[in-house]
Amino acid sequence: MIIQIALILLTLYFIYDRVFLVYYNYWYYQKQGFKPTGLPWPFLGDILTFLKVLKKQDEYWEDTHYEYLRHVFNDDIPQYVIDFRFPKGILVITDPDFVFESYTTKNKYFEKIPRSYNMSKKILGESVLFAPADEIYTLKRKHLSSAFYKDKMQSQLNQIMSTTFDMVQETIQQINQGEVELDLNQYIGKLILKSIQICIFGLNEQLELLPFKQNGKIDHLSQGVFMNRLSAGLLERSNNIFRINFEFLDSYFVGRVEKELEENTMTLRRFISDMINLRREKNKALKPEEIHHDFLNLLLQDDLFKDNESLMVDECCTFMLAATQTTSTALSNLLFYLTKHDVIRANLRNEIKEVFGKEPTISQISKEEWLEKLSLDKISSQWNYLNLAAQENLRIEPPIRRSSPMIITEDIEILGLQRNANEWPEPLQFIPERFDPSSKHFLTAEGKKRKPASFCPFLGGRRICIGKTFAENIT
Repeated sequence: MIIQIALILLTLYFIYDRVFLVYYNYWYYQKQGFKPTGLPWPFLGDILTFLKVLKKQDEYWEDTHYEYLRHVFNDDIPQYVIDFRFPKGILVITDPDFVFESYTTKNKYFEKIPRSYNMSKKILGESVLFAPADEIYTLKRKHLSSAFYKDKMQSQLNQIMSTTFDMVQETIQQINQGEVELDLNQYIGKLILKSIQICIFGLNEQLELLPFKQNGKIDHLSQGVFMNRLSAGLLERSNNIFRINFEFLDSYFVGRVEKELEENTMTLRRFISDMINLRREKNKALKPEEIHHDFLNLLLQDDLFKDNESLMVDECCTFMLAATQTTSTALSNLLFYLTKHDVIRANLRNEIKEVFGKEPTISQISKEEWLEKLSLDKISSQWNYLNLAAQENLRIEPPIRRSSPMIITEDIEILGLQRNANEWPEPLQFIPERFDPSSKHFLTAEGKKRKPASFCPFLGGRRICIGKTFAENIT
């Protein structure tokens, strides 16, 4: 009898959660003016359309979520979309003004979705990447931020640039010996791996191979290849379609493939744990001024982390996973675009001549000159075109195409730009004088001019409403 009642209650809950709420949200969001991706199916949402889109995947495929939205809206994606691949719907925002607003005035109301934390906890633990933004999170971020102070960054950059110089010299020798082909991804991956090792462990030598289990077999891989495969496996697990409807499985690895993935995550954590213990022993024989300013030593000397090995492993895992693939992708993409565009490449070559004061070949540049011209100060003050190219690269080909899902902890106005109290004092009051330059209401509460984007009922740019003048006059 108890089991029957439990089954009935569970069934009623699923009907309420995956049928009633689905269609209520569909009606509610449409009423607010948001565009849904389609009429959702009970329990399934719009997942069938997504599966249909996946069948078209090819080598020119963009991010799967982006391709799905392009398909649904015929390449004209609205700024606010309700994505019903997830039965209850998720708000997808591409409006830069609101994104800016969410980072500033509404920042305290946005939190990482708990599912991200639950799914990554096995490998990232209590890392700041997905952990709830409580007091402990704030304290950890404050302590970790010291790793990115300028003096420590310059020390690490010097080692990275020294390693890069050595790799370039090795490549020149290989070319002189007749090796004319280069696997760019492999080359960049090797360089980035060495750079990450310097930043985290203060090392640039080849570390031990790590055992990676896949399809019942174990291969011993370099850290770079290991991290690439592990990242791909974790991403595939998080995007697994069956998980959309079964949140209670987020903390579990289900099936043979995921069980092997779980073993590989533990391999990485054990490796980092071993590195921590080795470093502890090594530091005992060093004077304080001899200790390298890498990420691991920062944790070992920090009062919040030094006695909690698990927390140190969490943050090192996050550093490795977050930095390896993204940096490698960004650098590979930049080199691709420089190769593709002759004018841009020529402009960058001209800047190299200006910075070095000559037209040097790589063999004429000493390591000392290389390090001096590529210091943090020189990069920010003299390498203007290089910075422009790097930023444009991140704009057109960002290594991460979308944010992780967020939740809103309190009710806010999604379309609240024109009722922002910081821009519009007494925002709910009808005050025509707001638009009179001679009126006190024309300015913000701080006595400043409002941001242009705070008032845009007719939109702007080339998509500004064609009937703007007519509407203003007829009303």
